Amino acid sequence: MRRYLHDRECVPAGQLIEVRYENLDRDPVGTIRNIYDAFALPEIARACERVTSYCASLSGYQKNKHPHNEALRARIATQWRFAFDAFGYPT
Repeated sequence: MRRYLHDRECVPAGQLIEVRYENLDRDPVGTIRNIYDAFALPEIARACERVTSYCASLSGYQKNKHPHNEALRARIATQWRFAFDAFGYPT
């Protein structure tokens, strides 16, 4: 992750887009539409149709739940603070 954060600065403007997981999870079609718009990609309607179809196929899916204890949460918050800060996530 440190390498990615360093290297992303070398990518020319307009050639990289970062997507927050919660945005993709909440609005997958809108997020894909934003990506297609940002890169001026063709066939946006087809892409959105395919994403809509895929999401419909997941209708009964439930996300995994990963229980963790407070010590593990604190360790992750400490070791990954640089990434949380870089992407604007609270620790």
